[in-house]
Amino acid sequence: ARVNFCDLGGNNSVVDAELALDAEARAAGINIIPDCGLAPGMVSVLAAHGAARFDELEELHIRVGGLPQTPKPPLDYQIVFSVEGLINEYVERARVIRDGKIVEIDSMTELERLEFPGPFGEMEAFQTSGGTSTLPDTFNGRVRELDYKTIRYPGHCERFRTMIELGLTSSEAIDLDGARVAPRRVLGEMLVRHLPADEPDAVLIRLEFRGRLKSKADQLVQQLIDVGQISEAEAETHMFRDVILQGMEHSGAPESERAVLRYDIIDYFDERTGLSAMMRTTAFPASIIAQMMARGETLMRGATPQERCIPPREFVAALGERNINITETLLNE
Repeated sequence: ARVNFCDLGGNNSVVDAELALDAEARAAGINIIPDCGLAPGMVSVLAAHGAARFDELEELHIRVGGLPQTPKPPLDYQIVFSVEGLINEYVERARVIRDGKIVEIDSMTELERLEFPGPFGEMEAFQTSGGTSTLPDTFNGRVRELDYKTIRYPGHCERFRTMIELGLTSSEAIDLDGARVAPRRVLGEMLVRHLPADEPDAVLIRLEFRGRLKSKADQLVQQLIDVGQISEAEAETHMFRDVILQGMEHSGAPESERAVLRYDIIDYFDERTGLSAMMRTTAFPASIIAQMMARGETLMRGATPQERCIPPREFVAALGERNINITETLLNE
């Protein structure tokens, strides 16, 4: 149709087919941008946003979870998107960067604990598939470590992993009283029947970057661009750079330093609109990207992952307009 297109992604083979249309999309002067939901999606653009602050980015760790505000046993979870998608995330292999190489590892492994402000407190996170999508390709050769883990209330991973080990996620049909039944279909149906689906939810997001920050001069220039005091074109002029660098030299400010940068987002069910946190953090990024395409604000044309073609600062500002706000923490190492 030769028109701009974006979707929520979620299927690697479909995303690959979309990205294969890059040459045709560039020739038509349009954008094809897959994976525009939450993860992949919002977190992919945030990954590009944070990475831009580093001269040398060594590690990027992404943690995301859609959860009930009031957890109920036995799984302390509620249905916030497709059950089939949930099971896929738990049983398919996760694609990550380890020691500078793209590799696949088992999902529901490498359990870790992390802290969030109340009422959540200590949570757990573990490897799951799908959340990185194109990020390993985008950051290949640029980072030593990159991974994505799903956040849950403590104990969820062990309980669900037991069901996997018992074969309940297998798609291979078995004979049962003269009928052929796939355990996975039964498990999916039982989850839908017994887990809540419409109670107030929350979405927890954390991105952690580790490496060597850009120099103080570059950071100052970026701040001036961010607040609109100068344009990017003006910032590239030799005269402007010389003035900034001289000022930094006279101030005795150090050059780049090692640091850990953390982005945290906690979003809640919106009582006024009736939109769940998962709806907000999935649909709003797609809407923002669609509007950017319509206004011609993308960084390039073609079939491209959003972390490469969506302007991060403008994207973050648009999230803020929708009351999805980032809490930033910067720690020197």
